[in-house]
Amino acid sequence: MEVQRQIVEIAGILSSQRGALVKGLIDHDTRWWKKNLIEEVFNPKEARVIQAIPISAMNLPDKQVWRGNARGTFSVSSAYYMAKDRVAAHHAKCSVRENLVRRKVTQDPSCPICGMEKELVYHVLWECIATKDVWGASAKFFQKSSFDAHDFLQVSEHFFQTCAGKDLQLFVVTTQKIWFRRNTWIHEGKFAHLNMLVLGSKRAVEELQFLYQGCEETSAVTKEIWQTPAKGWVKLNCDATCDKHKGYMGMGVIIRDHSSQVMAARSTTRLGYFEPTVAEAMSLLHGVSLCKELGFQNLMVEGDAQIVI
Repeated sequence: MEVQRQIVEIAGILSSQRGALVKGLIDHDTRWWKKNLIEEVFNPKEARVIQAIPISAMNLPDKQVWRGNARGTFSVSSAYYMAKDRVAAHHAKCSVRENLVRRKVTQDPSCPICGMEKELVYHVLWECIATKDVWGASAKFFQKSSFDAHDFLQVSEHFFQTCAGKDLQLFVVTTQKIWFRRNTWIHEGKFAHLNMLVLGSKRAVEELQFLYQGCEETSAVTKEIWQTPAKGWVKLNCDATCDKHKGYMGMGVIIRDHSSQVMAARSTTRLGYFEPTVAEAMSLLHGVSLCKELGFQNLMVEGDAQIVI
């Protein structure tokens, strides 16, 4: 992970120099960094960071590897478990008092709101008496919920599996407001009444629903079911979006086989505003280049810009 972080730092430094690549800093005969060039181009701190990164002596070509499983290939299930692990790790890093005691930042692990239990993420967002009041005054769906859980990740999984639409949105927004109320109490000494949280959460979901409805009414996109390609073929789907006011465009591509298995995916952004047709064409070129890079020969292309396809 440290090596990856350092490489990203180098890429960021080189990105400001048009056409510059990391390989230009490597002596391919000795398989090591070009010390004099690096010290000439970069400041001393950056030069030390770069030269501390080990380089493989095997002279193997670069390849894309998915670190979510032992095979190095992407799968939806491995992405799910990676996301689950990250959420669990995030909970472990949250600055609740139990974690602060472990880091020796404070000596008191008790909840600053009720003072009755240790302050864990699960306690703050679900078990604290003040939090239970919020969930109890919220939608009936939460009032009637009864299940075994030992941490908030299990609570989240339960509602993500049993909720949909407005109920799921209400769960997410209410959770956020409970967490913000706890932080406001600790840092500002202000404690919001449960009615403010309940009504505020419902109002936020209603506004979100209104925005969705407006998007659906103004959208001219025809909803279609994705069709798999024939066996032995892959299908490339590509799309682009432009933000004229912020001055950038985004591109995304995904490649799937006849069994709907994701073979590869990539997204990127570019500075500058492009006409929608040009942006779609650039997205298509981006996707075809990825297919060529990965060696896919039998290729179908699908997108929402017919003039480009």
